[in-house]
Amino acid sequence: MKSKQILILALVFVALIVVVVVSRSSRPGPQTEIKETALAENFEPGQVGYIEFYHGAKPAQKVILEKKDQTWIVPSKYGARADTKRIDSLLNDLRGLSGEARVRDPALFEEFAITQKQAVHLIVRDTGGTEMMHLLLGKAGPDWRSSFVRIAGGNSVYLVNVGLLSRLGVGRPKEGPLTGIEAHRWLDLTLLPGVEADKVVALHLRSPQTELSFERAPGKAEKGSTTPEGVVKEKPGEKGPWKLTTAGIPYAARDRGVDALLKGLLNRRAEDVADPAKEAQYGFEDAKYTATLTFEDKTTKKIVVGRETGKDEREKFYLKIEGDPLPYTVAAYVVERLFEDAGKLLELKVLDIAERDVKSITLDGPEKKIVLERDEKNKWTVREPALPFKETKDAAKRLAEKFLKFEPDDLLNLWKTGEVWVTVSSAYLQLADGGTKEISFSQEIEGTDGDRYAFAEGAKSVFSVRKHTYSQLFPGLTTLFEVELADLNRKDVSTVEVERDGQKFVLKRDPDEGDKWLLEIQGYTFSADRKKVEEIVNYFTSLRPGEVLGKVELAKYGLDKPAVTVKLSDGKETVTIIVGDKEKDGTKYYAAEAESGVVFTIVDKAVETAKVRLSQLAALRIFPLGKDYDSFSLSTAKVSLKAKREEREKDGKKVKVWLETKQLATDEGLTTKRKQLDSDLMRKLIAKVQSSLYATDVLKERPAIYEWIDDWISLGADDENFSLTLHGMRDEKEKARYCTFHGTKDRTPTFAVWFLVRESLLEAIFKEAAKIVESAKLKEPGKK
Repeated sequence: MKSKQILILALVFVALIVVVVVSRSSRPGPQTEIKETALAENFEPGQVGYIEFYHGAKPAQKVILEKKDQTWIVPSKYGARADTKRIDSLLNDLRGLSGEARVRDPALFEEFAITQKQAVHLIVRDTGGTEMMHLLLGKAGPDWRSSFVRIAGGNSVYLVNVGLLSRLGVGRPKEGPLTGIEAHRWLDLTLLPGVEADKVVALHLRSPQTELSFERAPGKAEKGSTTPEGVVKEKPGEKGPWKLTTAGIPYAARDRGVDALLKGLLNRRAEDVADPAKEAQYGFEDAKYTATLTFEDKTTKKIVVGRETGKDEREKFYLKIEGDPLPYTVAAYVVERLFEDAGKLLELKVLDIAERDVKSITLDGPEKKIVLERDEKNKWTVREPALPFKETKDAAKRLAEKFLKFEPDDLLNLWKTGEVWVTVSSAYLQLADGGTKEISFSQEIEGTDGDRYAFAEGAKSVFSVRKHTYSQLFPGLTTLFEVELADLNRKDVSTVEVERDGQKFVLKRDPDEGDKWLLEIQGYTFSADRKKVEEIVNYFTSLRPGEVLGKVELAKYGLDKPAVTVKLSDGKETVTIIVGDKEKDGTKYYAAEAESGVVFTIVDKAVETAKVRLSQLAALRIFPLGKDYDSFSLSTAKVSLKAKREEREKDGKKVKVWLETKQLATDEGLTTKRKQLDSDLMRKLIAKVQSSLYATDVLKERPAIYEWIDDWISLGADDENFSLTLHGMRDEKEKARYCTFHGTKDRTPTFAVWFLVRESLLEAIFKEAAKIVESAKLKEPGKK
C-alpha cells in the first residue's frame, strides 16, 4: 500500500475516534457509571451582588447586573431597575448546579463550543466583589433543559441539567453570531410596579380632544358604620361605581370601561428606558397627553406622554412617570389604550329617542339620499330610493335604530383646538309630534384614518365617529336591498352582444353544438374560445355591484355615451349592462343596468373582461375550414399563381388534378394555356392557407388607406368565393398588413371585413406558392 493511502486512512481513523468520543460524551453507555459533580458548593444566592455575562469573542459587549441597596439594577441602562424575578430564578439554578464530566481533553473543547472565544462567560461575585463563580457555557445538551459547562481554568466539560443559555436569554444559532446578549432584556419595564387598581380613587385624563375626570363613589357601607367625622365606612373589598366629575359634560361614566382602562394601564410595560440626560428633548414640557392617578392616601402619580421617538418603523413615544427618575419609550398602542375614545368611558347617548316617537329618517349624503319610513305597525321600509330590488329583511329597522340610539365614538373640545369643520352629510329625524332632530357629519378629519366630526342638535358637545361607525350610519344601498342585476342563469344564456371602443360583435351558442360558441363580427363568423366566452357570461350573470347610487343622472357618470355595453339574452329575457367613467383616484367604474336605469360601481375587471382582444376571444382563422376548394389565386410583386382543379382521364379513370391557367396573346387573339401542377404541393398550400392564416385583429372600421392594392389571396368552392386583399399600408407595432376579406356567393357580396394579418404568416404562404410555380417551370418541354 502506498504511503499516501496509509496517511489518508490514518486521518480517517483519527476523525472516527473523535466522533465516537464526542457521541459517547453526550450520554453515558449502559455499563458506564458517571458520578455527579457539584459545581457550586456552598453557593448562597443571598450573597450575590454582581452578575455579568458576555461572549468570549466580544468581551467588551457584556451585560452587567448589580445590586445597590438591596435592589438589582442594570448599570449600562442608566441604573434602571432590573427584573428581580428573573435574576432570582437564575441564581436558584446556580445554587444547586451539578453535572456529569464528559471529557477532560482541551483538544475536544471546540467540539462543545466551549473554548475561551466560543463560550459564553458567566461571572458571579458577592457584594464585596469577590468572585464566587466563573462558568464557560458551550453548546446546549441533548435536550433544551441541559447544557455543557466548563469551570474557568479547568479542563473538564460537564453536562448539567439546566439550560443556562436559555436562562440568560442567549440563542446559539447554527449559523451567524450569538443572539440575546442585550442589557434591556433584563430590565423591569413595568410602568407602575406595585400599584393596585383598588387603591386608585380618582383618574384624570387630558388629551387634545378632551379632558375627563373620574372619581370612585363610596362602596357599600357596614350597617351603622361611620367614622368619627361622619364618613361612611365601606365593606372590605367593596368599591363604588365611577362618576364623571368634569364640569359641562352631561354623560354618565361607563364603570366597566374605566375599570378596564385602569387595570390595563397597571399591566402595561415599556419598550426600553431612555437617556435621562436628554429628557429636555422628549417633549414632556408641552405634553398633549397626561394621566393623573389619585390614591386612597391622597398621593398621586402623573403619567406624561412626550413626542414620538422616530427611531424605527414601529411607532413609539417617550413617557415619564412622576417620581421615577428615568424616562421610558412605549409602543403607540400603550398610549392609545390609555387615552381611549370617550365613547368607551362614557355613555354618549346623544338622542336616545323612543322608536314610536319617530316617523321617518332622511339621510342626505354627498352621493345619494335615503329615506326610511315607519308605519303604524312599527315596520321600517325604504321609501327612497325606489329601486326594483327586494329589501333586505330588517335592514331598514336596524339602520333606523342606529340613529335612534346614536352613540359617537369620541368627545371633542373643538373650542379648545380651534379646528373648523364643514357638513357633508346629515340625518334628519321627523318626529311624530311634528318636530325634527338633526345629526350632521363633517368631512374626514385630517391626520386620521377616516374619522369625522359629528354634531347632534341639542347636544352641548362636539363628537367624532370612526370610519367604521360612519360607514354603518351611511351604508351602501346593497346593505338595504338584495341587488341582483342579471337575473339570468349562465347556462341558459345563448347570446352575448358586446360593444366597446366603437366596435360591435356577437357571441352565440352554436345551434348544432350547444357547448360551442361562435363569434360574429361584420357579417363573418369565427369559432370562439369557449372558456373565454364563458368567462364573460359567468362574470356578468353573477355581477355584484360595489356601491349602488340609485336612479341618478347618467351623463354625470359618463353613462349617456357608454364605453362598454354588454347585452346578455337567454332567448326570453335580456339584461344590458353599460359602463361609463372610471372613479376618480379609484379602481372601479360607474355602470348601469339599462333596463332599470340603476347606477352602481363595478370593479375594473368587468371592463377588462369585456375588452379582451378578439384574437384572445376567438381563433381568427380567415379562410373557413371544411370546404372542398377548387380554385386558387395568389398575386404579389414576386410570385403569381392562378390554379383550378379539373377532372382528367388517367389510366381509364377520372381524377381531379390542379392546372395552372394563363391567358396568352397570339396572332389569332387571346388563348388559354394550361399546365398541370404538383397536386401534393397544391394540397399542402391550400391546407396551409386554411389552417395557419390567422388575423391579428379585426378592425372596427375601414382605415384611411392611401396606398393602392398590391397583393391578394383567393380560394373558391362551388359558387362561393373568399378573397383576402393585401394593402400596402402596414402596422409597424404589430408587424402586420391591413387586409380586406371579401365573401361572395353566386357573385353576390356576402360580407367585407377588415383584418390585420402578420407579415410572417403571409410570407410563409408566398414561399409555398413560389415552390409550386418553380416546380411547374421545370416541367415545361425542353427544360431539364
